[in-house]
Order: sequence, then structure tokens, then C-alpha cells
Amino acid sequence: MPYIETIRNMLTPFGGIISLASSTGGTITTAGGYRIHTFSTTGSSTFTAGAIGTVEYLILAGGGGGGAAGGTDGSGGGGAGGLRTGTFTVARTDYPIVVGAGAASFPSGAVGHDPSLFNGGNSSAFSLTSFGGGSASSESGISRQAQNGGCGGGGGGYSGGLGTGFAGPPRQGFDGGATAAPGDGGGGGTSAPGGNGRSANGSTPERAGGAGTANSISGTSVTYGGGGGASGDPRTGGGAGGAGGAGGGGRGMNVNSGDSPGNGTNNLGGGGGGAAGSNASGVLRGSGAGGSGIVIVRYPI
Repeated sequence: MPYIETIRNMLTPFGGIISLASSTGGTITTAGGYRIHTFSTTGSSTFTAGAIGTVEYLILAGGGGGGAAGGTDGSGGGGAGGLRTGTFTVARTDYPIVVGAGAASFPSGAVGHDPSLFNGGNSSAFSLTSFGGGSASSESGISRQAQNGGCGGGGGGYSGGLGTGFAGPPRQGFDGGATAAPGDGGGGGTSAPGGNGRSANGSTPERAGGAGTANSISGTSVTYGGGGGASGDPRTGGGAGGAGGAGGGGRGMNVNSGDSPGNGTNNLGGGGGGAAGSNASGVLRGSGAGGSGIVIVRYPI
């Protein structure tokens, strides 16, 4: 009996050192019968599994940057970071975790930057990778086209086109909206494409960022991965920008008020909002930045 009881204790959640509940890494909480490890700081860290067992994971990448614009142009919204969820059987060992950063905002007054520099950062865990959101299109004079990523950036300005979401397998997100003059496209979200420039894209309002995905792995329902909204367009006399997609997408710039485009929300992987130029000057306006990603791991206790 003592031997049998010892084995039983080692296999219970709080019994022995080989229990999954002895795992370490990230910020540890409990909710709803689960032990949850949350990795919210960008960069590399480690999850150390205390035993062989099955864990659930959510891997969200950083969001892409919105588009910049000068003169009388508008621009598209940035794509959300790619999202992967599922289960994985861990061994009693260390697992590298990487949380991707959100894309930097395109700086005011800048020209000629490499568009790929404004994609979001990749996140990874258990040898699985979620790809950073694609950057949005800006006016052609800035040499910046919509980019592919976990979710595609929206088309905008004179550049036209759209970025496509990473198709997988598995699919991590949706396409950005297309430019349809005089409007610019919203960034793709993890559960819906970005709105097209002129007309509605299915049930998605024009210029809006695509919606994100609700998930309760953290113990409460949170929506992750909303695309950034495209800006209003000065060529049509102004106008409000597109709304950011549910799940941390930044709003597009409102041309009438001249406010700055919104940033994607950190740890929700939202895409940045698009900027618009001014009819009165050729001053280049900077874009909204992407939001950082997150990795969450949980198992029952």
C-alpha cells in the first residue's frame, strides 16, 4: 500500500515532482480547473514541463503596421498577427517560447522603407509558428505595397492591391481589403477579411479591419487578432477612417478631425490603423503601430 500510494501521489496534480502542475514559465494563474502559463513579454523565454502530458496552447503573433500617406492619399490598415490554437503532448523538458513584437509605426516624413520591416513579429511554441501580420499599403511614392503575413495588410493609396493572409495549413488569418478608389482597404483579422475600399466586403463594413477570434484559454473570453482600419480619404473631402477589427485593431485616421491613426493593442496582436495625407500639404503622416502577440499554455489540475 505505501508503494501504491506513492505512485498515486506522483500522478496527482499537486502530488509528486512529475506532475504537470510543477511546470514553470511565464505568469502562472489558475481558473476554471486549469493552471495557466501566460507569456506576454516580447522576446524569448521558456516553458518547462513538469511531466509528460497534454497541454492546450494559444500562439498569437504581433500585428502589422498601418499604411502611411502624404499629399491627398489615404492608406490601408495593418493585418493582425496570425493565430494558432490546439493541443500538444509535452515531455518532461524545456520548450522555447517566443512572443512576437508588434510592427513599428511608419515614421512621419520617411520615404523608401522596406515594407517587410513593418510586418509584425512571429510568435512560436512547441516548434509551431504563428506569423506576424502583414503591413498595409501606402502611397506609391513611399514604395510600400501591402504585405502578406499571418493576416494580410489592406491596400491603400495609389499602390492598390492587397496583402493575403497566410493560408497554411493551418490558416492563420484572412486577407486585407482591396483598394477601390477612392477608398482604402482594412487589414485582415484572424476570423474575417478586411473591408474593401469602396464597397462592403460581405458583412464587413468598408475600410474596417477584419474581426478577431474569441478564445477562453486565459480563463475568460478574450478576442485576439483584429485587423487595422483604413484611413478616410482626402480626395473625397475627408471622412472617418475604418473601425479597427474586434480584437485590438487600431482605427483608421479620421481625415475631418486630423487625429492620429490608432495603434494595435499589445498582447492582442491587432493591426495598426492607416494614416491619411492632407489636401493642403504634402506632409507625410505616420501610421499606427501593430500590437504585440502572446503565448498561453494551460492544462487541467
